[in-house]
Amino acid sequence: MLSHDRDVADEIASVLIDIGAKPCRALPVRLETCSATDHAHPGPDELPRYYAAVCAAAGPAEVLAYVFPERTGVAVPPAGVAALAAETGIAGVKLSGEPAGRVAAYVGACPEDFAVFSGDDADLAGVLSAGGAGVVSGCSGAFPEAFGALAAALARDPAGEGSRALAARREAAAVVAAVGPGIGHLKYALRVRGLATDAARMAVRPPDAAARTRADRLAAAYGPLGPGHAGRPPGPAAAPAAGPRSQARGPERKPGREADSAPGTVPGNAPGKEEERCAR
Repeated sequence: MLSHDRDVADEIASVLIDIGAKPCRALPVRLETCSATDHAHPGPDELPRYYAAVCAAAGPAEVLAYVFPERTGVAVPPAGVAALAAETGIAGVKLSGEPAGRVAAYVGACPEDFAVFSGDDADLAGVLSAGGAGVVSGCSGAFPEAFGALAAALARDPAGEGSRALAARREAAAVVAAVGPGIGHLKYALRVRGLATDAARMAVRPPDAAARTRADRLAAAYGPLGPGHAGRPPGPAAAPAAGPRSQARGPERKPGREADSAPGTVPGNAPGKEEERCAR
């Protein structure tokens, strides 16, 4: 959920909770919200009010803040995010752009049960090793199998240095190279996999012939993933698919909280060096 208007954010949060509670009563709901746009920059005293209001409207859902200074013009350092968590009750943060390279600093500044996600979906292993909760992967929307395989491989091999994990990392990197350069690339990949059209609500640059060929080869390897199709793993590194818009998480850091069986993948915007490559 992205909105810089508090009233709009409240209304969207209420609607999402209402529709999310019906099919997913047993599952936690996370809302990602951004308090700024490229033309509306909140002051220091406005951020706590905004996020407190969204958390109140979200009810039982966990609210994640979104820090992306290159897009919003608002930089929130690790200490600032920690203060927001204490004041407002946000459960985590997604870091994009420059902050995505400082996961460890945000993890160190925030409470132990605070979830720090990166938007750099090419670097799940690095994010988890820095103490992060996982990545918000835009590219996984087109090729969820690659990121499901990577998550499963890293659950078995957290260092990511074994042959299976290395193969999964290479496969995920190939997906990011094919899908990540821009929304046009992602839209094209979604179309060739049978998931959506390549129409966009924003001005996008379509992929060139070489980029289309890369996406076509990946789509042929994985198979269709539209209605009636489940996709298929392309090689030995693959694991059960994570779903088209998935959440890559590592083990919970707070004792007593149930750990996920594998670091997984979440609906989100595009990747970290990401949003330059795959921003929505």
